[in-house]
Amino acid sequence: MKKIFFMFLTAFSLLGASELNIYSARHYDADFEIIKKFEEKTGIKVNHTQAKASELIKRLSLEGNNSPADIFITADISNLTEAKNLGLLSPVSSKYLEEFIPAHLRDKDKEWFAITKRARIIAYNKNANIDISKMKNYEDLAKAEFKGEIVMRSATAPYSKTLLASIIANDGSKEAKAWAKGVLENLA
Repeated sequence: MKKIFFMFLTAFSLLGASELNIYSARHYDADFEIIKKFEEKTGIKVNHTQAKASELIKRLSLEGNNSPADIFITADISNLTEAKNLGLLSPVSSKYLEEFIPAHLRDKDKEWFAITKRARIIAYNKNANIDISKMKNYEDLAKAEFKGEIVMRSATAPYSKTLLASIIANDGSKEAKAWAKGVLENLA
């Protein structure tokens, strides 16, 4: 990830700017380390604005074409999709990004590039009376035998929306609707 993030920043350094403005919804120390190394290596000053994704999207909308932001970094595809649908992103042509980021991890219109991936895991209490061998995938969260056993983020949380979108993409709308109903019935 560090190499890809650094290459991502380096791609923008080729534009010849003396400053780089980043709006970021990420909160990782590694990002600050990479930005510091980028500044040292290139001499380009990085102005790093950090806030929640929803706040940054609203800010970008309000600033419109006058936004100083060069890069918008956020977690989860749902935030990128919202920003794209609002017309807040611009295409980026970069041989570096295309070389280091596989096609399935970038927007077909080159308006966003994924620089990290995250696993959505299912965790369980090993002391609970649950037969974990019956849970092989996300779809199994909707099985009736898990009634009252499921705890997860709100349905409006970006990660929950992305999980549902994944189930729609893989299983179809009808099955996803039944899955969502089953999970809702299984919540603790």
